[in-house]
Amino acid sequence: MRRITSILVTAFGLVAIVAGLHALVPNDVRNGAEKTDVEIGGPGRGGREANPPATDEEAPSEASPVKKARTVYGRRLEGEALQPLRRVAPREPLSRLAAPEREPEPIQKRLLPRPIAMDAGHIRIDRATIVLAGIEAPAADARCGEGGAAWPCGARARTALRAYLRGRSVECEAPRDFGDRKETVTSACTLAGEDIASWIVANGWAKAEAGGPYGELETRARNAGRGIWR
Repeated sequence: MRRITSILVTAFGLVAIVAGLHALVPNDVRNGAEKTDVEIGGPGRGGREANPPATDEEAPSEASPVKKARTVYGRRLEGEALQPLRRVAPREPLSRLAAPEREPEPIQKRLLPRPIAMDAGHIRIDRATIVLAGIEAPAADARCGEGGAAWPCGARARTALRAYLRGRSVECEAPRDFGDRKETVTSACTLAGEDIASWIVANGWAKAEAGGPYGELETRARNAGRGIWR
């Protein structure tokens, strides 16, 4: 009888110790352990599903943008509504090709330095070219006459105009930035107040355009046998 009583006392003491230790474990740890034990059982094994289906109250709404897009660039959007896109002003163009075309410079009388005669009717100013108005000049490689009497009248006319200019500045109607880029402008030009085209025709190095102002000068050059009329 004493032995039985001693065994019962020992058993009750062990139960009391286990109950005391269980009470010392935090609730979250204890609940997590219970949840794991239940999930391991799984459906059909005495446990419950780890992720039960959402009820009608928990199901995502079709109209809710938060439920449809959970993250944006790695940022979670739970409880936060998507903001509409905000347009900003376009940036400035990175190159001149993308920039809008500028308005053309006004045409005015301008003094153009360092003229070079390309032939008797064309004068180059840096990268641009002036076509002398009212005349028909021979090309630089043109030849006048026939057979053995042919001679390089185009080259002679160019040489005569270069000697007349001597690199002096000419005054022509042209844009302000004329010479900065490749372009061609037809203009009447003067050198020290004298009309360059009239000098060329009067000396016989070009024909006058039909109906132009230099017809009488051409007639005089022909009669005198000057230049290409010799």
